[in-house]
Amino acid sequence: MRRQAGSVTAVPALALLCILLTTQARAGVIVETPETWTEAGLRGWADTATDVDLANSGNALLITFAAQGEPPVGSGDDTIFTHSDQATAMFVGNYTDAGVSGARFRFLASNEAPQKVFLAFKTGDREWRRPLSITKPIGQWGDYAVGFSYGNGWSTSGPGGSETDFLADLTAVNWIGIHIDRGSTAEQYYGLDDFELFVPEPSSILMLASALCGLLFAHRRRPVF
Repeated sequence: MRRQAGSVTAVPALALLCILLTTQARAGVIVETPETWTEAGLRGWADTATDVDLANSGNALLITFAAQGEPPVGSGDDTIFTHSDQATAMFVGNYTDAGVSGARFRFLASNEAPQKVFLAFKTGDREWRRPLSITKPIGQWGDYAVGFSYGNGWSTSGPGGSETDFLADLTAVNWIGIHIDRGSTAEQYYGLDDFELFVPEPSSILMLASALCGLLFAHRRRPVF
């Protein structure tokens, strides 16, 4: 009796494709959906410094560093982050199960360049930071994307710090945001917009799907006795 090999290989191939395409729905973390601050309020975003003010302009998050006297050593910085409030719970959770490969956003230095800017996320007591190279001139928005790869410049001052720690922490992210070290003691203005998590580019998924379909078609054409 003759049967098609495709009857055996079709199920694993299609199952793998379904897993790749439905991981996001199972994980609870929402990707490819930017926070644009077009709705009222801060959308669950907060900051860690007392001399910084956050405001929703209606199309971006505005960050104002108040003028101050010569700051003591270790001050003059702020982390602007999203946590698990209702509006921003989509950024909190298991990035690995969601297939998240990075975060992207737009950043503006309105009147003065910051000393340093980092993308940061935290899991438990450990905070990870990855420095950004701010290349746009003062007053111009820049687009930035950072991948969640341990060899991509990520480091932590907390306990641990190995690649194993990094990968484990991506499975339970408490918050994510940007950390800014102010450039001087003068009043400074920054902007954050279109913040989102992203997965591998659709072209990569389509290439894999095409390869699986080609493999399935080839097996179906080959008879087995």
